[in-house]
Amino acid sequence: MDSIDWKQSGLAKIVPTNETWLQEVLLKARSSRFFAEYFMRDTYDEPFFPQHDQHFVLLDDDTAPYTYTTAFRGFGKTTNIIAKIVQNACYRRFPFVVIASKTLDYAEENVSEVAKQELLTNPFVRGIFGSFKPANYGGTSPAFSRKSWFLCDPRNAQPFVLHVPKGQGQQVNGLIARVRGKMCRPSLIVLEDPEDRTEVNNEALRREYEDWVFGALLPCVSKARPNPSTARWDRGKSPEWYPPWRVIYQDTVKHEASTMAKIPTYPEWIGAIFPKCEQRADGKFYSLIPPVKHIDGKVYGLSDAQVQQEADQAQMRGGTAMERYAMEWMCKTQFADSDGWLRSLFKYYQDGPWHIGESPSIDRFVIVDPARTNKVRSSFSAMLSVGADCEAQRFYFRALLHRRMSVELIAKEAIKFAIAHDTKLVAVETTGGDDLWIGYFQNAACALGVDGYIEFMWLDARQAPRGGEFEPGEDGIKAARASMLLPYYRLGQVFHDETLRNSPLENQELSWPKPARWDALDCASYAPIVMQKLGKYWAPGKNEDDEELKAMIESVRGTEKYKAISRRIHAGEWRQVR
Repeated sequence: MDSIDWKQSGLAKIVPTNETWLQEVLLKARSSRFFAEYFMRDTYDEPFFPQHDQHFVLLDDDTAPYTYTTAFRGFGKTTNIIAKIVQNACYRRFPFVVIASKTLDYAEENVSEVAKQELLTNPFVRGIFGSFKPANYGGTSPAFSRKSWFLCDPRNAQPFVLHVPKGQGQQVNGLIARVRGKMCRPSLIVLEDPEDRTEVNNEALRREYEDWVFGALLPCVSKARPNPSTARWDRGKSPEWYPPWRVIYQDTVKHEASTMAKIPTYPEWIGAIFPKCEQRADGKFYSLIPPVKHIDGKVYGLSDAQVQQEADQAQMRGGTAMERYAMEWMCKTQFADSDGWLRSLFKYYQDGPWHIGESPSIDRFVIVDPARTNKVRSSFSAMLSVGADCEAQRFYFRALLHRRMSVELIAKEAIKFAIAHDTKLVAVETTGGDDLWIGYFQNAACALGVDGYIEFMWLDARQAPRGGEFEPGEDGIKAARASMLLPYYRLGQVFHDETLRNSPLENQELSWPKPARWDALDCASYAPIVMQKLGKYWAPGKNEDDEELKAMIESVRGTEKYKAISRRIHAGEWRQVR
């Protein structure tokens, strides 16, 4: 949190005090982590792990209109969001709170009522912020449940925050109420564990739920919108500032096509994924919450051996046990053993110091996966900026543009994206017969006056390795094509710019071969294909550590057979080599 003094904070309006120690506590408690640790100490009697610190940072970032948290069961996300709701009430932030969950009873009993009791009965809260008084909402709108309630100021008994619990699919139209002397719409929407574990397996019910969230619930906020250039709220100058509205979505992964699995791929959502463990390249499982000794003398957390034992037990049970383990404990849409992407495969760099955009030895290009629909809400388009250094044997994934775009904007945005990343080459996926798409991109270049400067390459969406274990159809082709990118990661030859950390690209890679969306990963999968079409291949390795192989190569280097094989490889005829 930013540092301010007591006079600047405006907190004297809430808790008038001249006690220096109390002023310091209240200033520090602007951080929800400190608030939870100090004011809810009876609830938080176990140590915080680094993941919890990251979660509180997300909850405190009020410049993010949409925040998501994907976490393993037992992480404590519900407890943390209750602490945040209580803190907001104590600091008079967000006057209209909607708490949505899979059922109305769950929303009330597990979140709304718990927060209310914390505000009314917690001695540390009451001792400093005063004795709050609840009041039933007296409106007549059918959008409101009888379980809605106001919280009233302990000094003047005036209501200053309204809490409305909602169950999945309930009526939410007309969510408007008079709070703090004016009519307002929801300013904070919290979706806590909102998808039902049994219903999420039904495709029709999944679609119905998603329509309710994005078509009914989220549009209930005011007409205010974040800064379009940053997709964030511009922070006000007052320390008491809070945004016009905010949405927080928290859940575990319950299905590969669940809304929770999709949200991390949406560029407007800012958040993080908190797994309990991960499987690394050696096939073993490792704890991400290693044991720590608390001040009470007890040890909390899980060791690598304990995590491995849990995974072994799930594997022994067979059936769908490992799939459930992957979703609930690893926050993955499926269990891929050690055959897919792992977080340990991701390497990062910062573009500035590496001069990717300036080095003459690096081939730069942009790959475009356009959404083939005029319905902007239906599909995402993705654009990936790539640098390839043949001498260093590396791919640099520099930046990702991933959002809904209407057809008429895709070509223009692709050209802008290419120019911004110092490249003249734009490689566009087509379905093999998209002459109209080809003409559209070329017309856009002419209309923008960059024809002859921007060059296009057309990528056949049907191109992929044949055979294998992937299902037939479009997704099977994409999965097979992505499988040919994975070896480059395992060899340590792919680097992500820091801006791609926890991006839709990484989320889709971690969910391969069944990600909720394909667009970003499909762009990345074309990187080796673009290089092959350019006739560019890795230079001889300078650090090859296989001495036997080095000796074998030296024994044939310069022979006619070696030259013939080299010619075929560089001509793209490697399948004919025997």
